[in-house]
Amino acid sequence: MLFGSCVYSPRRARDVDLLVIVDELRDLHEKVALEVEVSRSLRRELGRAVDVVVLDLESFKENLAVGTFLSGLVLGYRVLHDTIGVDELLEKLFSELAEEDYIYVKGRRWNLSAVARAKLRRRSASSNRELCEPSDV
Repeated sequence: MLFGSCVYSPRRARDVDLLVIVDELRDLHEKVALEVEVSRSLRRELGRAVDVVVLDLESFKENLAVGTFLSGLVLGYRVLHDTIGVDELLEKLFSELAEEDYIYVKGRRWNLSAVARAKLRRRSASSNRELCEPSDV
């Protein structure tokens, strides 16, 4: 899954952020080794920095909570391959986020709760529109 500025502000993005969800990780060493291997390979291929986060399915589900880095996915993400129903899992997180008053500050101030509310309204208004489209905030 692509996320971060490469999705919601591609012209200004300095790097590519990639989240990889695997069934299981044996330990922290395997996680870091996968992150480094994928990052190096993609950096050579794309010619730009690539930040990779690898989570096992259990960790991904544990992080589906307001306040974790996954909250930022409300700004935009692109699923490249899915076998677990990522959109449905994230929609639940975004619904919880919409009920909060959550502000995220990194380079600029983002009202993630307001973004979540807007996305959920658009989704209910138009079933053809995808929740994972980049934000226009």
